[in-house]
Amino acid sequence: MRVSNCTSIFTIALVLSIATCKAQLAPSPTPEAPPSVRWTDWLGTSSTGKIRARLRDQSTYGPMHSAAVEVEVQNIFLSSVEVPAAATIHRGVLRYQLDGCAPVTTTDTRLRFDQLSSGDHTITVAILGLDNRLLTPDATLRLKVP
Repeated sequence: MRVSNCTSIFTIALVLSIATCKAQLAPSPTPEAPPSVRWTDWLGTSSTGKIRARLRDQSTYGPMHSAAVEVEVQNIFLSSVEVPAAATIHRGVLRYQLDGCAPVTTTDTRLRFDQLSSGDHTITVAILGLDNRLLTPDATLRLKVP
């Protein structure tokens, strides 16, 4: 009798832990901007690369004096070093710039600016070739930090 009670308790605990694991494995919903409303237009050409950008979830990041930028690129391989690739695909890096501050150069398509002062800010993002030449015009984002 004692063994069956232990077995029952073990079975119930196992079922509960499996259910809990499944719940934890499911991705939690993340706040997203509407699909096409906040993206800038595609900038650039098909031959040298295209870029577009958006601010992610301003209602969350703004009160924290932060701005989260997300970028999408087309027809460009983001790499900080020369790598073998097809001759028709350009390589480059992203250049992010907040207001008149020094630009940040990276291959990351998501970047967050923290400790922003209250007021209006402008963030520009462009693709630079590995020779430091602009491959696209600047995608410009404007935001107001409360």
